[in-house]
Amino acid sequence: LIAKITKLMRFDGYVDRKASAKKVLEGVFETEDRYFNSGDILETHEDGWVAFADRIGDTFRFKGENVSTNEVAETLNGAAQVLESNVYGVEVPGVDGRVGMASVNVDEGFDVASFAAHVLDKLAAYQRPYFLRLQKDMQTTTTLKHRKVDYRDEGFDPTRVSDPLFLLEGGCYVPIDEGLFAQIQSGEVAPGAAARSAKAPSSSGEGATV
Repeated sequence: LIAKITKLMRFDGYVDRKASAKKVLEGVFETEDRYFNSGDILETHEDGWVAFADRIGDTFRFKGENVSTNEVAETLNGAAQVLESNVYGVEVPGVDGRVGMASVNVDEGFDVASFAAHVLDKLAAYQRPYFLRLQKDMQTTTTLKHRKVDYRDEGFDPTRVSDPLFLLEGGCYVPIDEGLFAQIQSGEVAPGAAARSAKAPSSSGEGATV
C-alpha cells in the first residue's frame, strides 16, 4: 500500500531524516512523483475488496514460498510451555531464500521433542522454523515490538549466541555446536532437506527440557 504525496496529502516525516527517506518512493508511475510506502501488504478479493495481509519485513521466502512470520509465531505460541515466539528468516549458504528460525521464550518444563512434534504437525514444510533458539527473555523495541534485525544478524552461530540453539533434522531438534555449525556453513548439512519428508516424532521420546 502506497499513497501519493501531494500539497494536500503531505508527508512531514519523522525526526530521523534517514528513516523518512526510506518511507518515500520516487518516480513510481511518473518521473517526478513521490509516494509514501506504508509497509502494509494488501490482498485483493472479488468485487474490488482489499484486506490487510501482512507487513513488509514480516515475511520471507524459502524455496519459492512466502512465509508469514506472524502466522508461524501464532502457531508456535500454541505449543506447550511456549510463552512467546519471534520468527524470522536467516541466510544459509547455498540455500534459496531464507530459512525459518524462531527465538522462543519458554516456561519451565519446555520439552524440545514435544515442540518438534507440534511444529511438524501444525506447520507446512516451508513454514517450519528449522533453527530454534531458546531463551527466558525476549528482546523488544521501545514500542514493544520484537527485535528481528539483531536476531537475524546473530543467526544460529553458537559463538555469537549464548542461548541454546537447535536444528530441525530428521524430525527432531538437535543441538547446534561449532561442529554442526561448520557443516551447515559448508553445505554438508542442508536445513529443510531431510525434514520435509520426516514424520512427527513421538512426544514420549527423549528431548531436552528447560
